[in-house]
Amino acid sequence: MSKLFAALAVSASLLMVGPSVAGSALGAPSSAAAVDLDGALINGIGVDSVVRANGGAKDGQWAVKFKRDLTGCVWTGSIGYGRFRGFFPPNFITVSGLFGTTDTLYVETFNGKSRKEQDAPFTLIVICG
Repeated sequence: MSKLFAALAVSASLLMVGPSVAGSALGAPSSAAAVDLDGALINGIGVDSVVRANGGAKDGQWAVKFKRDLTGCVWTGSIGYGRFRGFFPPNFITVSGLFGTTDTLYVETFNGKSRKEQDAPFTLIVICG
C-alpha cells in the first residue's frame, strides 16, 4: 500500500510543478491525429495519411501513418469528434501498431451497443521518449 501512496505523491507533485516542467518530465505528444467520421484528418501533428485499412473492406478499420518511426513510443486512442462539435454516441476503439510497419497505427472502432465495427470519429495521441 505504501508503494501506491508514493506513486500518487509523485504524480501529484508533477501536476503541481506546472505545465512546462511537468510536460518535459512526462513528455509532450510527439504525434497526434483527430480523424472525422469519414476518415478525413481534422487536425494532426506529424500525420502522413489516414486511409481505410484492409482495402476498405469493412467499416471502422483505419490505418493512420505518421511521419516518424513509432518504435519505442506509446499511444492511445479515444472516440470523439476532436473538435467543438458535441458528443458522439458511446463506442469502442482499439489501437495497435500495424503489422509489418513501424510508422502506422491500426485503428478499429466499434458500435457501443451491437459491438460491430462501425465508422466513428477518433483521436490518437502518440508519445515518444
